[in-house]
Amino acid sequence: MLAQTDRLVGRAENYDLDTWDGARVQRRRLLETVGRAGVDGFVVLSGDWHATWGCDLRPDFDDERSPVVGSELVATSISSSGDPDVDRFLDFYRPIQRESPHWRFLDNQRGYLRVDVGPDVLRATLRAATTVVTRDGRVEDSAHLVVERDRPGVHVESYRRVAVHHRRPPVGPAGPLKPAGLPRPGGELTARTSLR
Repeated sequence: MLAQTDRLVGRAENYDLDTWDGARVQRRRLLETVGRAGVDGFVVLSGDWHATWGCDLRPDFDDERSPVVGSELVATSISSSGDPDVDRFLDFYRPIQRESPHWRFLDNQRGYLRVDVGPDVLRATLRAATTVVTRDGRVEDSAHLVVERDRPGVHVESYRRVAVHHRRPPVGPAGPLKPAGLPRPGGELTARTSLR
């Protein structure tokens, strides 16, 4: 994920250093270059976050006056970790979102993004599964996100939840399936690093 992703409320900060948050200077340089070059409609597509994100891209995410130079769309997973607990996910991330105004959209329903690209507008549709743990699940439109060539940033056209959260975790071949997208037991999120 290119956008900054602090996962703590308040002054304390917590970042996953395996993402661009681990290369903040390089990310800032990249986004400053995009801004200086005047690239219209700059969009980054990312994935593997088990959630859908729509983010405005700024050279300095800590300064709301920093210009929006592009957009990022992060695709969810199709079935990882079973059906999501969307309420729990949003309860965790909404307070952080208030401190991260570049996060324009977030949701952890299972599914995929369908992206239609035209000369002046990009339209992304979150196609979400009603359930991934039983055979009767359907895929429906859940959100419509728009990026316009001459207006940088992600704009949310519509949203509705289609995922059904099971009160009792459904059982898979390896036992109970657990909701994804939240801290591990104990509630602690820790910064990870890797040396590659």
